[in-house]
Amino acid sequence: MKRKLVLVSLCVGALLIGGCQMTKSYSIEEITEGGKIDVEKAKASGYVTMEEKEKLGYYTPEVSSNKGVIKKANKQKDEIYKHMTEVIEDSLGRKIRILGMDAPFPYDAVDVSFASLEEPIVKDSVTLGLSDSGYFNEGAIKGETGNGFQQATIIGLYSMAYRNEIKQMTEYIQKTYPQYEAYAPNMLDAANKINPFISISLATPIKQAERMENAKKEKDTIFMLYKENSSRSDDEWKAIFQQMNYLDYAISVQLVLKESEILPSDNDANEVLKDIKNNSLFSGYYAYAAIIESNLQDTKRNAGLVRVNKVYNPDLKKVGDS
Repeated sequence: MKRKLVLVSLCVGALLIGGCQMTKSYSIEEITEGGKIDVEKAKASGYVTMEEKEKLGYYTPEVSSNKGVIKKANKQKDEIYKHMTEVIEDSLGRKIRILGMDAPFPYDAVDVSFASLEEPIVKDSVTLGLSDSGYFNEGAIKGETGNGFQQATIIGLYSMAYRNEIKQMTEYIQKTYPQYEAYAPNMLDAANKINPFISISLATPIKQAERMENAKKEKDTIFMLYKENSSRSDDEWKAIFQQMNYLDYAISVQLVLKESEILPSDNDANEVLKDIKNNSLFSGYYAYAAIIESNLQDTKRNAGLVRVNKVYNPDLKKVGDS
């Protein structure tokens, strides 16, 4: 009993000078009890609004699962960034900006994320190994550095070719679903997304080997044309894409709730998914997805408090989570 009294008196004394703040961390179940988000409990547990997360950043040491590796890497951050800028720009053939790095692996390596400064916009990451001594190894051990980031470049070209259509889709989403907002700029970068609200990627039909092989040839053709002349207009790129017969695309709508206390729901995501799948503005895609995130974001990892993702893919038996 005496030991407890001493502890209490020490803590009271510390509180008077601003220390020994006793806070409780709550579980997701406790934070979302009653069908809505208890914002105070969420903030006590390390969650902040998307606006606050933008200021904190997405490449802080806290978000790396391997704290020891990111600590070693940050000691030589300038050297790593300089080296990776040279490696990526040499492969991509254009200037880039480094977004940041994190250490998500159980081994000594970091992911260095970047974005191109000019169109076609490419956002990607490359993995760099650290040596036993902690210093980075020359070169990159993973990524598309060897082929000039072909797939990401093609998606960037597609976004240029269909710029007007993507703009129309974006305006429709903004008008139809005013309760949501787009990913904020830094969040968009961290997710390797090009367009707010709308994300397009190359799809891969399952068990269609011949189509996949033909699609590979078409991707090689587009990339070759890009290497030959990168200054084509949007309309010229659109005409090229329209000549392709085997490329398939997936489209997703990514949304963030404006209100901090509201929970994203399966029903809400399914409503958006059904809408875009049957809407002529969004026609012609192979797969569809609707992603809704809570406004509150985790400071210890780059993820929302709650995220609902509903997908339609003809290769799947039914619409469901991805």
